Amino acid sequence: MRIGSFVSACTFLLVACSEPSTSPPPANRGGAGGVPATSTGSGATGGSGTSGGTGGTATGTGTGGSTGGQGGAGASGAGAGGTGTSDAGSIDASKPDITFGWPETVPGLKCKAGRYQGTFTGTYASSAAIIPLPIPVAGDIDLTLIQSANGEIFEITNGKLSGLANLIFPFSADLVGKLNCKTSKLDPTTALKNGNYIVLGANFAFEGPFLGDYDKVAAAFINGTWDVKEPTPIYGGTGAWSANWVGSADAAIGDGPIGDAPQVDVGEGGQ
Repeated sequence: MRIGSFVSACTFLLVACSEPSTSPPPANRGGAGGVPATSTGSGATGGSGTSGGTGGTATGTGTGGSTGGQGGAGASGAGAGGTGTSDAGSIDASKPDITFGWPETVPGLKCKAGRYQGTFTGTYASSAAIIPLPIPVAGDIDLTLIQSANGEIFEITNGKLSGLANLIFPFSADLVGKLNCKTSKLDPTTALKNGNYIVLGANFAFEGPFLGDYDKVAAAFINGTWDVKEPTPIYGGTGAWSANWVGSADAAIGDGPIGDAPQVDVGEGGQ
């Protein structure tokens, strides 16, 4: 009797456990929403459920005016897609634009008319010597540039070279020629003319090219060279020279530099 009652109770429990529950699910229980997208693109899709969950929200920030992703669609229920947010890139007006460029040397540079003074050095082998060994020479350069009708050309006037050979023998020469301001170089015809030096009362002549470059920034002659020959060309000398602007063309010409003369810019513009 007891065994029969026990079997009946177990049978009742098995039947009860196997029948499906007829209880309705809790209202509004939807699936979990998608994870918000954190970069430009679509929001994640809402999870599935009896009532659709809320779609993921796109929170990505648009760069340079691009738009955030669309929210994911709710799954199989009434869940609404998340709304994408747009955060267009903006320009900070307080910051200057970044540009890349290489400025010109200095626009509008000109050759400068006026007086120039400088020095020269070198060696000279004289026909007056029994053995024509090169001896040191040095002295001064003095010239004036005058702009010609052609604005690119400056004529050399009052050009002089004077100095001593071996610190004893005086010598001098006229400097004639012109500066081409467009090329910033002395014309190839520029030369020392009527050169002479005196040894024991005898005159010895020489002449030859006198060349150089012009620096418009410094208003100076640079990289100067001279190369002169006597009538017998095995005798002569070579060397270097330079000169700087010291005053306007109409300044009084004296023995020393004119440091306080007003500056006057005239000449061909540009490099």
